Amino acid sequence: MSNLLEYQLQSPRSLKVDRETGLVSGVKVLGSVSRNKRIYSPQALSDAAGLYEGVRVFLGHDTRLYQDCVGTVHNTSVVGDS
Repeated sequence: MSNLLEYQLQSPRSLKVDRETGLVSGVKVLGSVSRNKRIYSPQALSDAAGLYEGVRVFLGHDTRLYQDCVGTVHNTSVVGDS
């Protein structure tokens, strides 16, 4: 049995869930300061936004098993510092 962890951080956007289509919008993928204390400039965030387009999302950082894939990233943009 796997445990699903949910983290909620402050974001300039509010999450919107469309259960019929299975889409979640307003998800923060990258912020200006990571949990590893890395700092990303506004230019770095802007440059990275397109790199996330179409990237698969997995349940955890430690595994990349096909059964742990829960979706893909689409319509990336920079809002505020994320």
